[in-house]
Amino acid sequence: MLVEFSVANFKSIREQQTLRLTPVKAYKEHPDNLFSTGGQPSELLRTVAIYGANAAGKTSLLDALKFMEQFILNNSKMNEGEETDTIPFKLDNTSYLEPSTFEVVFIDKGARYQYGFAVNQEAVLNEWLYVTPKNSVQTWIERDGEDKEQWIVHRNLAKKADREAWKRRTRNNSLLLSVAVQDNSETLKPVFNWLRNKIVFLSEGYIGYTANKIQDSELKKKVLRYLTTADLSIIDLDVEEKKLDLDDLKKFEQENGSIPDRLRVAFEKGNLSKFKVNLTHVKDQRAPLSLTEESEGTQKLFGWAFPIIDILENGRIVYIDELNNSLHPFIVKMIIGLFNNPETNPNNAQLIFTTHDISVLKNDIFRRDQVWFVEKDSELATQLYPLSDFCPRSNESLAKGYLEGKYGAVPFIDEFSWQ
Repeated sequence: MLVEFSVANFKSIREQQTLRLTPVKAYKEHPDNLFSTGGQPSELLRTVAIYGANAAGKTSLLDALKFMEQFILNNSKMNEGEETDTIPFKLDNTSYLEPSTFEVVFIDKGARYQYGFAVNQEAVLNEWLYVTPKNSVQTWIERDGEDKEQWIVHRNLAKKADREAWKRRTRNNSLLLSVAVQDNSETLKPVFNWLRNKIVFLSEGYIGYTANKIQDSELKKKVLRYLTTADLSIIDLDVEEKKLDLDDLKKFEQENGSIPDRLRVAFEKGNLSKFKVNLTHVKDQRAPLSLTEESEGTQKLFGWAFPIIDILENGRIVYIDELNNSLHPFIVKMIIGLFNNPETNPNNAQLIFTTHDISVLKNDIFRRDQVWFVEKDSELATQLYPLSDFCPRSNESLAKGYLEGKYGAVPFIDEFSWQ
């Protein structure tokens, strides 16, 4: 369960910006859009929508969360002296000298975790992990600077010899958390595994992924129900699997320039296939239509079918950039509804998405605390802020207010001229 995410000095973001999924207690509308956590805070939002003009920084927020996750998961593979590849704010003369900072707060099995780090191109400068298993906060990791003697590693995490070994093995460009988990720390594995398994970044594609999964008859039924709900007039589907041969692999290399190692390994193991999906729309249809003959929106919905089902069933957190791309507003509303409805989302999955679609910016869909905005300030740095800052009335027309510029986060269009 994601409580909040903070980032500073990354891409278009300069000062720290924090996205919170905590509700405003004074707001009483749509109680089903909240769920109980079993920890602190006691309730969280199921969905959050982020609006803003093009190039305002919506994608930078997504990229920051993605960078944090990937840096944690891949950190142990980095070599001594290898750069971290963080991207500081570049539109002033000082930010490039400062570190990028990332922090995530989440609840897992009733305990609250606050984990973060500050990193520049050469090194991790700070790292911290604070845990609240019940009512009191415990400092599990606190690292500041290069003096490892001053680093704090909680005595309950491991024997002293192991804790000292973690410190010694933590390189300047690596995270102590990653080192400890690589050393099979049972206490820290839940933190690492939450970051690895719970956050999903859903983008275009996934057709092959869903096609592979629906060879299971029960999953096929679920995918069909999902597609039927979206009113795509699809009554049946089937999948043809073909194992890729050497000619297929050579063709892929010609079209893409190279073959990723993971694909080469899968091919060598005989685990690389391509799938043809056929869709039936009406009874006694002479021949099913190939998915490639369908619209981009239909292909996107099919590709997302299994990921969305998996996210809802396993209570994951999904971030989607530009949810509305190629999708009708009613379909966008349907996907939001799947997450806001406790019957279709019994395991408290959370959806964070960016969009320009004002047709869903309505009081009958969202609580007032579920809407956020991003815009650039006078120095072209991204500012992230919630609708609740404007104290909107419960019956206020949110779309109308947004289009009128009441909440900011809209482009200012100059009159065009060739002169």
